[in-house]
Amino acid sequence: MRRFLSFLFLLALVTALSTPVCAQELTPPEVPASADALMPEEGSSFGEGLISMLQKVLPSAFPALKQAFKTGVSVFCCVLLVSILQSAGCSPKTAEIVGAVCIASLMLQNSRALIGLAVETVTEISQYTKLFLPVIAAASSAQGDITSATALCVGTSVFTAFLTNALRRVLVPGVYFFLAAAIANCAVGEQALKNIRDQLKKLSAWFLKTVLTFFLTYMSITGAVTGTADKTAVKAAKAAISTAVPVIGKNLADASEALLLSAGLVKNTIGLYGIFAFLAIFLAPFVQIGTHYLVMKGTSALCAIVGSKKLTELTEDFCTAMGLLLGMTATMCALSVISAVCFLKGAG
Repeated sequence: MRRFLSFLFLLALVTALSTPVCAQELTPPEVPASADALMPEEGSSFGEGLISMLQKVLPSAFPALKQAFKTGVSVFCCVLLVSILQSAGCSPKTAEIVGAVCIASLMLQNSRALIGLAVETVTEISQYTKLFLPVIAAASSAQGDITSATALCVGTSVFTAFLTNALRRVLVPGVYFFLAAAIANCAVGEQALKNIRDQLKKLSAWFLKTVLTFFLTYMSITGAVTGTADKTAVKAAKAAISTAVPVIGKNLADASEALLLSAGLVKNTIGLYGIFAFLAIFLAPFVQIGTHYLVMKGTSALCAIVGSKKLTELTEDFCTAMGLLLGMTATMCALSVISAVCFLKGAG
C-alpha cells in the first residue's frame, strides 16, 4: 500500500512539473524584426488582423509613391524631349539611342533596389518557413497524423528550398538579362535582341507558373487540399488576385481556391500567428514594388501618346520586370501560406 501511494505521489509530481508536449510544439517562432510592426494584436480574428495589417502597411506606400512618381515624371520628360528632337530634324536613330540611355540610367537604380528587396523578402519567407512548418508538423504528428505530416513537411521543404535557390540564382539573373536585352533592343533595334527579350519574359513567367502548379498538384496528391468553400468567396478571391498580381495572377488566383478550401481550419492561435507572420513579411515589399509597377504603367501609357514606339516599349519592359518581381514574392508567400493552412488539418 505504501509503495502504491508513493508511486501515485511520484506520478502526480512528474505530471505537475512536466510541460505538455503540444504546448512546446505549438510555440511559434518570432517574426523578423522588419515585419514585427505589422503583426496584429493577439486574439484578433483573421479578418480583423488582415484589416489591421493593411492599415499599418498602406502609409508605407507614400514614400515609395513619391519616389516612383519622381522617376515616372523624369522618364516622361525624357521621352517627350526625344520626340521634340525628332520633330526638330534630329536623327531618329540617334535620338532613340540617347533616350534609351537616359531611361535606363533613370530606372536601373530603382530596379536594382527593388530586385534586392524582392530577393530579401523571398529569403526571409523561406527562413521563417523552415522555422514554422516543423512546429505544425510536430503537432500534427503528435495527434497521430504522422504520414501526412511527414509527406507535407518533406515536400514543402523541398519546394521551398528549390524555389528560393532558383529565384536567387536563375530568375533574378534572368530579370537582369531581360532588362539588358530590352535596353539593347531599344538602342540598336536588332530583331535577335527582341527575340531574346521576349523569350526571357516567357521563360520567367513559365517558371513561376510551373512551380506553383507542381506544388498544388503535390498538395492534392497528399490529400492536403480537400474540403468545400463558399463559391462566392472563391470567385471574389480569384478576381482580386488576378487583378493585383501581374504576370502570374491567374495561377495565384487558382491557388487561392486551395487556400479557401481549408480556410475553416484557420481557427487556432498558432495557425493565425503563422499566416499573419508570412503576410507581415510579404506585404510591405509587395506594396512598395507594386507602387512602382503601377506608376510606371501609367508612365508608359503617357509615353505612348507623345513618344516613340521603342521608348514606350522600353518603359513597358521595366514594368514587366517589376511584375516578375511581384510574381516572385507572391509565389513564395502563397506556397508558405497554403502549406501552413494545410498543416492545420493535422494540428487541429
